[in-house]
Amino acid sequence: MTITMYRSRLQDKDNRYGSVKSLVDTFTKLGWIKDDNTNDLSLTVKEEKSSRKDQRTEVVLTVEILDEDV
Repeated sequence: MTITMYRSRLQDKDNRYGSVKSLVDTFTKLGWIKDDNTNDLSLTVKEEKSSRKDQRTEVVLTVEILDEDV
């Protein structure tokens, strides 16, 4: 999962990852991701500078299907 936040004021890395916790937890509760541990989810959180009126959050969820016969 890659989350890109477009903000007028950028955050440090700790705050950036902490600010998406409830979003990731919601995806887990919905069953869109198995779990948010590092074995089940590769999470990247990025920020881009934007104007105040263009602030938004974009989420890209990429699914990897594992062949369990291997």
